Amino acid sequence: MKVILFANGECEGLGAIGSRVPSSLLTLVDRPFIVHVVEQLVERGATSFEVIISRSADKFEQVLGTGSKWNAEMNFHFVPDAEHPYGIVNQIVKDFPEEVVVLAHGDRLPHLESQAIVNETSETAPSYYLSAASDLSVDSSIEWSGWAVITKEMTSVLTANMDEKTAGEALIRAAGNLSINCAMPTVLSARTFEQLLAAQAAVMTGEFKGIQVSGREVSSGVWVGEHVTIHPTATLAGPVFIGAGCCIAQNAHIGPNAVIGDNCVVDDSSAVSNSLVMNGTYIGEGLDLGYCVMDRDLLVHAGMTSSLTLETAFLIGGIDEASETAAMGEFTAQAAGKAMFLLSLPSAALNNLWTKMLKPNAAS
Repeated sequence: MKVILFANGECEGLGAIGSRVPSSLLTLVDRPFIVHVVEQLVERGATSFEVIISRSADKFEQVLGTGSKWNAEMNFHFVPDAEHPYGIVNQIVKDFPEEVVVLAHGDRLPHLESQAIVNETSETAPSYYLSAASDLSVDSSIEWSGWAVITKEMTSVLTANMDEKTAGEALIRAAGNLSINCAMPTVLSARTFEQLLAAQAAVMTGEFKGIQVSGREVSSGVWVGEHVTIHPTATLAGPVFIGAGCCIAQNAHIGPNAVIGDNCVVDDSSAVSNSLVMNGTYIGEGLDLGYCVMDRDLLVHAGMTSSLTLETAFLIGGIDEASETAAMGEFTAQAAGKAMFLLSLPSAALNNLWTKMLKPNAAS
């Protein structure tokens, strides 16, 4: 089964983190989102992937490789315009011997049926995986999920000036009465922070079936990777995933619905809940972080429209920066760093951050 996998776009709903990390490479619990997509497709018969990217080619190649780990073939195609990647599809499929093609996007995953997507022994009608409706005539505002099983011939309607919305509309028109619009009420997505945090909760609670979380499940809903250090006074309230090489310090509280990426540090008396901490991030002392996504020195609150890049590693930062901070060992400098950061914010943002994100714990 041939799959055309779009991993091209930047999502407005991801703000500054989206400019750093393509949505398909954002972490979904224990591995990049696109890896979950590939694994789900391989389980259902995919043998070859044509991956369309617009940036971070080296990162995608590092994550996906040649496809050999899944006994599949992985080819990459670069398109300069991330918002209009669909014109290249015709060039890709012209040499396909198969008559049926699967279209998928690397930052979304519908709840697929357990059997093969394409039945090679029978004629396959085009079908579409939609977010929440099985009949487009009921609600014309329903957005195409970005997933479809189509005939090779149907790709001719895709042109270079199409964005995702117009491409989906064109495919559905081309299918006409032959289309089977499948209701997909559970779709994991990494296109906004709210969707990403909801996706990690759905995976860890088992609401979204079929994804196995790696690491040891040390208690119900709590997974821990290799070489993790957790202080005896720290508490974990599942669902929680802590990646390899992490250090959770004394009196820290992790969870519920918290994912800590590989090689992270959560310092003394800090709390992280309903949040994603990306690989290699340091969380400073006495912070209370909820509904956040953190990538080293960048912090985004899911309920706010702005993101913050922190110039001091006393709050959050990369592990290298945190090591330098720890070596200094000056409490007064930590206090000064927090004060300078907070004073630099407008009063409205300060209130939001103080009450929702960066309020010191009572224990601190």
